[in-house]
Parts: sequence; C-alpha cells; structure tokens
Amino acid sequence: MNSGPERKGRLTFTQIRGWIDEIAHQTEIRTIIFAGGEPLLLGPDIFAAISHARLRCLSTRLVTNAYWALNDARARDICQKLVDAGLDELNISIDDFHLPYVDPLNVRRAFQAARRMDFQSVVVVHCTGPTTTFNDEQLDALLGEQLPRLFDGARERT
Repeated sequence: MNSGPERKGRLTFTQIRGWIDEIAHQTEIRTIIFAGGEPLLLGPDIFAAISHARLRCLSTRLVTNAYWALNDARARDICQKLVDAGLDELNISIDDFHLPYVDPLNVRRAFQAARRMDFQSVVVVHCTGPTTTFNDEQLDALLGEQLPRLFDGARERT
C-alpha cells in the first residue's frame, strides 16, 4: 500500500465499475474492499461503486479514517448513505499515522453512528508497535468501551 495525504491520484467511477464487473465475471472473489487512501474522498462515486458491487452480488467493506464525522449528524448521515448503498462492513482506522490528520473524536462519532446502523460488522483498526504513542487504553477511553482485541500472526496487537 502506498497512500497518504501527499498522494493526489484518484480512480474514476468508470474504472471502479469496470474492475468490479471483471471481478464478478472472471474471478471467485466475493468481497470488494474499498480502502485508500480514504475512499470517501471519492464523494458520490464511492456510494455508486458500493451499490454496483451489491448489484453484482459481491459483499463490500470500506476502510476509513472517519475524517468526515465532523459532528454527530454528519456521522449518522454518511453511515446511513453507506447502508443505503449496500455496504456490509465498516472498518475505522486510528493509529499514530492517522492522528496528525484526523481528530480522534471523529473516530468516536463514526463508531457510535455505525453501531446503530445495519452493518454486518463495525471494526476499529488500531495498529500498535514498539514506538506507538496512541495505546489501547486511550482507544478504550475514546470509544467508551473495551473492544475485543485481535492479533497478527506474530501475536502482536493489530
């Protein structure tokens, strides 16, 4: 993956639709993951892409940093649009890389709004390592609950 605020490239809906069609017809892949950079920067195209994948009988997951959850009403609105488009799973990322760019309160608002919606799952992705400054206890305090922890193959927190 090579993403970050300095990257300015953008996929068009036509490109995304073509890849979804190719995947649906020529592979056994059954889940499309929209990740980034930040897929919601695509605006209406991301909702159209999710809907198109649903029409092709593909499940969908979106990975976001929740930059868009500036207040509770906006968080609910975007989550509802994702549900209406047919999104199955929402993953929200927060870690040392994201914190300089996204207010942690956005993550909390997005998480709380998403938990009230009809997603198959809502996941908070928090990567840690030896030099991590944002830790599990801070995440629990931010979200107001302790989420289950999963680990990578090396049994390190992911």
